[in-house]
Amino acid sequence: MKPQWVRFDCVPYLRLWMAGFKSWAERINVQLVLEVPESYEMTADLTKVEHILYNLLSNALKFTPEGGTITIALRTFHAGAELSVTDTGEGIAEEKLPHIFDRFFQAADNASGGTGVGLAIVKAYAEAQGGTVYVTSHPGEGSRFTVFLPVRDVEAPTVPESALPPRSRSARPGRSVSCGRKWRYGR
Repeated sequence: MKPQWVRFDCVPYLRLWMAGFKSWAERINVQLVLEVPESYEMTADLTKVEHILYNLLSNALKFTPEGGTITIALRTFHAGAELSVTDTGEGIAEEKLPHIFDRFFQAADNASGGTGVGLAIVKAYAEAQGGTVYVTSHPGEGSRFTVFLPVRDVEAPTVPESALPPRSRSARPGRSVSCGRKWRYGR
């Protein structure tokens, strides 16, 4: 599927996502931390970015124990932006890391109720935008998933902050915040 490029400020968008996951995090006593610049305009496929964020954040919340921390960070470079989700969860065994982005692979037992496709979607959607994804993890110390999306020099409509998909509802397992919805922006 061809990417549907739009231009938007990624920082308020990430804040909206944090707000959407706040009640889930509070319910399990996990702290959410956002480390972002003041603003960063990027051109990306917003629906694919939604799926990437939803999968990374929901996984982090599933595998971070009570009292843990999840940090969402955005670092910008001349060539693009790097979005990382770091948790203080159980981590992933070294022998499982090469398979973590394989469809239907699960690094942990299926107690979380997942299907093993979320990280495969993250990889596919990052690559569909010319990006990459990688993970660093140590058992007992947590994991960091990092997605790099390159700068796009394409004609794209600008999405004002007021038109970004709302994230005010609570995110929780089994309930999509808005993944899969088609948001239409005026051209």
